[in-house]
Amino acid sequence: MDNGNLKVYNEPKPIDRSLYDREVQKYVDQVKDIPGVVCVATMGSIGAPGLSDLDLICIVEDDFKKEYGKLLTTSHDIFDRNILLHGPVIVPMKLLRDFIYIIYTTTLNYVHGQDVTNHMLIPESIEENKHLALTYLIDFSESRLIQMAGVKNSNEIDKRGWLTRLWSFTHTEYLCEKAGIELNYSSKKLLNEIKKTRTFWKDNHQTCSDQEFLNLFHQSMNLVQEVIVKSLSMKYADLAIEDVPKKRILYTMGNKRFVCDKMINKPSSEANSIKFRSKSFLFFTSYMPSIYRYHLERYGFSPDNDRKLELRDYGTDLSYKRSKLVRSHSNFLNEIGASFSMKGYLGLPLLPSGIKMRLLEKFYWAIK
Repeated sequence: MDNGNLKVYNEPKPIDRSLYDREVQKYVDQVKDIPGVVCVATMGSIGAPGLSDLDLICIVEDDFKKEYGKLLTTSHDIFDRNILLHGPVIVPMKLLRDFIYIIYTTTLNYVHGQDVTNHMLIPESIEENKHLALTYLIDFSESRLIQMAGVKNSNEIDKRGWLTRLWSFTHTEYLCEKAGIELNYSSKKLLNEIKKTRTFWKDNHQTCSDQEFLNLFHQSMNLVQEVIVKSLSMKYADLAIEDVPKKRILYTMGNKRFVCDKMINKPSSEANSIKFRSKSFLFFTSYMPSIYRYHLERYGFSPDNDRKLELRDYGTDLSYKRSKLVRSHSNFLNEIGASFSMKGYLGLPLLPSGIKMRLLEKFYWAIK
């Protein structure tokens, strides 16, 4: 991705650690008396206040009523957008046990209500942990390509938000270690530079310069591409070379399309916006090696221009399990009116758009 003329905005500011606790308490006060709320928890840690974000989890009963769904949001003005970069994760009890297959986390930190955080199970099998790591490396990295494409389309970049996203590549490094992936020298050097920015912030409450930040952002593209290619190769190493589809295969859902092609060696994504009745709508295309087709079809997606593959392990593969859980979670959120919740990512939208949006999507992909 060339540097272009990205406008950098939202310089991070120091935030006292106690203000994170205040945001948690605000949320607890908001939801504690709502019928069906079981527990409030957080994910991860606050290692660098001002750069770290806060991940809230709200665990609810399986029969949670739709009339209360919108009350679980953090979109109100009372919440600090520099601490809560995204909405909470709303999880029903029935999916808590397998939550790690929906959104990757190994620790839930109890905050309020009935402590059910120990209901979440972590796979014990080394092999399953390896394949889970590979699956998340593929999905997480492709989602970063999409976010980068969105930045390029807008010609501006949120420094506060992207310094947090750049730090998340240290989690990519952790998953690579679990999966047995050896990153190249350039990627390791980049990760060390990202870690230095976090240390400098903690010691001096200052970030790197805008130019240094942009350099890290653009260099991270190479890391993402390396991780996707190596993860795909390792996860699907048992596929014979003749099994790899040779023609260009398309997978389209909503405003997103995958192009899987044997000629593509470096994964990439692009974003295009179109205006309709004074509103802008974004459409995304990810370009992936042919082998990515197996990843999508294990998730249950069907190609636009070919028959589905006959997958020998469909129904037993870990990706199939993750797909079922992510889809179940997405359906639950839709049923209770909690579309603001963070949800699992499988690459393509899981729920259909409204009628008007579907017509716009059909028009866009027809002329693409």
